[in-house]
This record gives sequence, structure tokens and C-alpha cells, in this order.
Amino acid sequence: MSYGHFQTDGTYTVTTPRTPDAWPNFLFNLGYNRSVSQTGQGAAARAKPVRREINRPGRYFYLKNHATGAVWNPNHVPMCSALDSYECDHALGHTEIRSVAHGVASTLTTFLPEEGLHELWLWRVTNTTDRPLTLSLYAGLAMIAEKPMGTEVMLDEPSGAIVAETFPAHHRYDDALPHLDRIPRQYWLASRRPDSWTGSERRFFGVGESVAHGQAPAMVLAERLDDTGCVWHTPLAVIAHTITLGPGESFSNAYQAGQETDLEAVRAHAGALTVASAERALQAVRARWDAVRELLRIETPDTNIDHFINGWVKKQMIWQTECRRNAGAYPIRNVLQDAMGYGFLDPAAALGHVREMLGLQRRDGSVDQWVMAHPSLPKHPFTQLHHNDGPVWLVLCTLVLVRQAGEERFLDELVPYSDGGSGTVFEHLCRAVAHLAADRGRHGLCRMHDGDWTDPINGPGRKGEGETVWLSQGLLHVAKELRALRRVEADAPLARSLDALVAELDDAINRAWNGEWFTYGYDDEGVPYGVPGDEQGAVFLNAQTWALISGCARGERQTKVMATIDRIDSDCGPRISWPPFTRWNARVGRVSVKRAGTSENGAVYCHGAVFKAFADARLGDADRALDSLVKIMPTNPKNPPEKNLQAPIFLPNSYFGIDTHAAFGESTLNHETGTASWFFMTIVEELLGLRATTEGLTLRPLLPTGWPGYKLSRTWGGARYHITVEGYRRGARPRIVCNGAVLEGDLLPRGAGATFEVRVSYP
Repeated sequence: MSYGHFQTDGTYTVTTPRTPDAWPNFLFNLGYNRSVSQTGQGAAARAKPVRREINRPGRYFYLKNHATGAVWNPNHVPMCSALDSYECDHALGHTEIRSVAHGVASTLTTFLPEEGLHELWLWRVTNTTDRPLTLSLYAGLAMIAEKPMGTEVMLDEPSGAIVAETFPAHHRYDDALPHLDRIPRQYWLASRRPDSWTGSERRFFGVGESVAHGQAPAMVLAERLDDTGCVWHTPLAVIAHTITLGPGESFSNAYQAGQETDLEAVRAHAGALTVASAERALQAVRARWDAVRELLRIETPDTNIDHFINGWVKKQMIWQTECRRNAGAYPIRNVLQDAMGYGFLDPAAALGHVREMLGLQRRDGSVDQWVMAHPSLPKHPFTQLHHNDGPVWLVLCTLVLVRQAGEERFLDELVPYSDGGSGTVFEHLCRAVAHLAADRGRHGLCRMHDGDWTDPINGPGRKGEGETVWLSQGLLHVAKELRALRRVEADAPLARSLDALVAELDDAINRAWNGEWFTYGYDDEGVPYGVPGDEQGAVFLNAQTWALISGCARGERQTKVMATIDRIDSDCGPRISWPPFTRWNARVGRVSVKRAGTSENGAVYCHGAVFKAFADARLGDADRALDSLVKIMPTNPKNPPEKNLQAPIFLPNSYFGIDTHAAFGESTLNHETGTASWFFMTIVEELLGLRATTEGLTLRPLLPTGWPGYKLSRTWGGARYHITVEGYRRGARPRIVCNGAVLEGDLLPRGAGATFEVRVSYP
């Protein structure tokens, strides 16, 4: 069954409200985040300074025809109303739900303005009949009740807003003092004052404190709402208006929901809210995302990839970077990899996030992997653990962003260490490599401590002696990347030390070869794990993909590694580990008690799977790389949305990985994943071949079979590039013409303010 389709601009149109699961868009600005499903449902949360939910998921819209008594939801729920027509557009910056029923056309559009702790709705209804209609419109917002302190809902007469006041929950006496004059107030207001209103969920639905699914609420059936708030009970703010429309006439209203600590601010919002002001705000949001699309836009034979690269993956990277995934605690690997992709769009802003992470590094080169988003939050347990992979991501992501910036100047910037003193960014990177190089065990491999990239493998190194092959491969890779810098070539002692480290690591990693694939590591007693003899958890994907990325797998070993990856592959990508653990394994720890087929225990963990695609491309196999990328996309024809259950507008965290299980291929429905940046980088730099360097952009296409060419437009270094590749022939030397002149090599010219027309052909 088809549930929708992409439009030419990347907007996804959902054609039925009855999707396999809730299909949400995610909308955000720096202060406010919310999800909005194909029926308009979804909770909202304040993003800064700490994440806090502002309201519950319910957004209730009802229409009532006074002549016939018909009552329906133009957004289908919660009455599951029969609609003559329905469409929902999920666009990058807004969601719009259009329906027709009982002779009334309805358009509900919701979005977040560029800034502010609020969301906006525009509701337009049109009489499509040939006779006048008297209608009542009911717009409801499910507010949060703080039971320990008590919530009161009331109408603020000066503004016409329904306001819920709750003193913040606290325990210590002093914790109350900062809030005495700053009480959080949830509010719901309309551009036209309510004709009637209510603040009680219990009274509105008339069935206790729960939504009346499949039937009209008691108050909608009554003549008007009760104009009464509530105390203690679950709050639901509902605004009602009654209108009469002649044939073909329309009525529009704007609504705003949010949170303020100053009641005067709510009144100011009410004074400024009009349909026209909301429409202007919507146009600003659309313009912002149009500009994001134009930063880098592609046209390939695969339109699904085009939609993801041109819009949806960009949005994922921007949200994850700017909003730090809305997390109270986060690993710096997430911040760094998200910023790595963000750097393709805004390198200066992305380097700001890297600068912050570098400032967490100590003088000895070490860095805590997990940090708190705000000092007021209670410490997350992971912040007490020693996950050892932070230095690798500091180096790798910083160097990628230096290339995106097109210059090495950032490497000379002074950044403080968290325990005093400061050093240049380059010195920070060198110390990161030196720290991991010094922290190696008996096999010459990096120690794991409480875990590496795979956090829940917390058993092998808990005594401090366990080692990890994957982290050693990561160190090998970044040591090579650091060694490639021109400034290292000019520093003979540093160059020699990096050369020696590369040789030592390559040798140590290859001694962890078990005859079929690379062992994942050694436990504290020196016993290997992730080997053919292990009944469960015999193969770990990352140790194989990074053997290819780092270049330590060569010749027959490279061939065997690729064959091993193929054995654990599936229709929706390779599993992160295989076979999955089905019982407690004391050697590997927490990963073994995760449900088999989920998360890091046998799932298709998309972040790990995209490493495979990147490795395929680095080996020059574009067909394998494309196959790997397509498999983890929600539009994968072998695991389509009706099977994976998710809206096809984001890359998910993972898919259930056991192919003999009925849930095989089902998505986590979670768009928080480092997959986005690697997906973007693999397509743009590896397959399309447009790679940023400190010298300029180089162009070396590596196209899959069936791709004769592509078009790409990109802003970089203040210049605009329009690239057309035609008649691609693998292995043939391309002819590159830029602004009418034939280039000798593959380095494109640069110059702020310039426009470059580039045509690539294969004579």
C-alpha cells in the first residue's frame, strides 16, 4: 500500500491519516522543539537552557455544522472522522493538513517561527457548498499538569489567552527563590478572542480525564464551552469560535502555543498575533529552508537520494548540531560528528561546536566522552564512566571541518584545556593522538576501559587492561590524516613519530586477525572476543569496516573482511554484531542483555552501516556503496515504509535485525543518529566526488552503474559552483571545463563572490 509520495521540492505528501505508525515531522528553533504527526499530534519541549516539556502531544481540532449537527476532526483524530479527502504535507519547516468533509474545506498549517518559545497554527476553513453554513471551530491544546505543585488554568482577560500556571517543582527551600517572580505559564491564544473557552480535559470530553476516541466531546455537542478553568485536574485549553460563511467564503484564524514566565509577554504575543503576522512568519521559515536547500543541491538518477541530500538529511544534521539532539547529557562523539556534517553547510558555525568540545580536553590529551548539557542537571551515570574514543573524534571531525573551511587557519587558534593552560587546535589534536598512543595494552592496541564507540560493550576493559581493535583502527586512521597535513611534513620529529605509530598500530591490528575477520578486542585477561569460536557476538561490524577505512586490511584479508560483512548483511543493511546475544555474557557486559536484534545487539544500526558504505566508496566500489546507502534509507524498496513503519523523511537510528522475526526491518522511529553526517559526506565527497580541501574543491566522480552523470550546485568559500557531469565512464580520465577553460587537473578554481560553471565529460 502507498501512504504518500515526494513532491519535486522534497516535501513529502502523506495521502492517508492511517499510516503504519505515527509519521511525524520534527520542527525546531534554538529554543523550542516539537514533533507533529500526519494528524497534527506531537509534544513540544523547551530546548534551552535545559530540555523541559512544555505541553502534551494532543492538538484537538473540531468542526461542528449547526444545521446538521455533524461534528468531525478535519485532522482525522481523535474521532477518526471520515473525510472526503485528506492530504498532509511534511515540508522542511512546516506541516500542512488539508481535508474536505461535510462541505467544508480545512487547511491546518503548523510551524515554529525562527525564534521564540512557541508554535504557530494557521487554520483556514472554506464553505464549498452553494448555501450558507454556520460552523463552530474548536482548537484545543493538551497542557501539562504538575501534580506535586498544582496547576491552575484560567483565562487572562487582557489577552484572551488561556493560561496554565504552575510553580516549578522543587525540594530545597532555596530552590524556590529564583522563581518567585518567574512562574512558568503555558498558554494558548488565538488571533480572535474566544467566543467561549474551557480549561478542563475532563469537562470538555465528558468521559473522565481521557480523550473520547471515536465520539464527539460533550462540550462540542453543547451550545458553547463552559468559560471555566480548572485546578489540579488535567488541563486542556480549548478555544471556540462560531462563524457563518456564505457559499465559497473562507475564515482564517491564527493560534499560538508556548511558554513564558512573564504574563506581560503573553499579552504582548496576543497583541501581535494576527493571521497576517503568522503568514509572514511562515514565509520567513520557508525562505530559510529554501536557502538551506540551495547551499548544496544535487540532481541524480535517484530522486530519493536527491530529496534526502537537498533537504531532509541537511535538516537532520542542523537539528542535531544546533539543538544537541535535545539531550540533557550527550557524548562528544555525537556533537563532533553532527558538526562534521553541518560543516558542509556552515563551516564557521560548525567549527564553533568543535571549539567547545576541544575546550573539554585536558592537557594530557584525554577527554571525557559524556558531558552534561547544563550544570543544573543531575549527573548522568555515563558521565562517571571512561569511554575512551573521544580523542579519535576530536581529530577526525576537526580535520574534516578544516577542509570544509578551505584553510588551516583554525588549526592555529588558541583553545584552553579544561584543566588549565591553552594550546593551538593543532596541539590539541596532536595531544589527542599521543594520549591514545600511550594508553595501549599488552597487544599494542588501545585500551577500552568502560567502552569505545559501542558504549554497552562495558565488560572487557572494566579492570583497565582490556583492548579494542576498533579504537586502534580509528587511531590509525586519524594518525594518517594528521600525518597528511603539510605542517607535519615540515616537522621532522613529529612526522617520524606519527610514521612510527602508524606502523605499530598496523602491525598490532593485523596480529588481531583471527583467520576470517578482525577480532574486536581482548578482555582484561588477554582473551580475545569477537572471534569465530564465540557462539554469540562472533563478528562486530565496526572492526571490519574500519579495517577497510583505515587501510589495515589488505590483499586476501581485505577480500575476507568484505566477505564477512556480506555474511552479516541483510535487506536493510549489515548488522552491527552477529549472531546477537540472547543471554548475559559476563565478558562483554551490558550489550548482551539488550534485546536480541535491537540497538547494538544484532540490529542494523544505521551509524555502523553507513561506515560500511563509506568504506565501500573509499575502496572505489560505487555500486556496493550505493547499495549500502539505499538499504538504510526509509525508501528502501526491500524494506519500504509499510514494513519499516516510519515516515520516509529521516534516517533512523536502527532497524530490527533478526530476519527470521516478524519485526525484521522495523525502525526505531528515532531520528537521532550520527548516520546523517556520514551519509551526506559519502554521497557528496565519495560518490559525486566533490571533495573540499584547504587548496580548494577537487572533483573526482565515482558513480554507480546506471548513473551517466549528475548536476550539483554548491556554495563554498563564498563562491557558487554549478557542476554538470555527463557520459561518465568508470576508469576514464575526465575532461573538466570551468568557465570555458580546460583544467589540467581536478582542482577547481576558487574566489569569493565568483560563479564557476563546470562541465565534466568523458571523451
